[in-house]
Amino acid sequence: TNGSCIKTHNGQVTIYNSTLATCDTYGVNAVAGNTLVKNTIVTEAATAGLIGSIHGSSSNNSINQAVEFFDSYYGDFRLKNTDTIAKDAGVNLSADTIIAVTDDFTSAVRAGTWDIGAT
Repeated sequence: TNGSCIKTHNGQVTIYNSTLATCDTYGVNAVAGNTLVKNTIVTEAATAGLIGSIHGSSSNNSINQAVEFFDSYYGDFRLKNTDTIAKDAGVNLSADTIIAVTDDFTSAVRAGTWDIGAT
């Protein structure tokens, strides 16, 4: 990945409700094209969380903030109930015009206030 968790080169790329952890250099490195990022957590990106051709309507992302996970060391990136950064901070994507998201990582239908991140 050349130091990036995600590196895009061309076209329209959409990244929604993702958690990108321990990125060597960049969380998302959009070299060319138009990358849209919403409700995404980037942790431990050494240089920058989002860089390059990031779409102007990208929103509700947490970049290198102290989000509280259950156990990130062992890959459990579920948000703790005590988290104050990503919990209830997402934008509702159920009626999104590019990709409508209606359920989460565990296949549960999203309801109420949305969180940032994968679950």
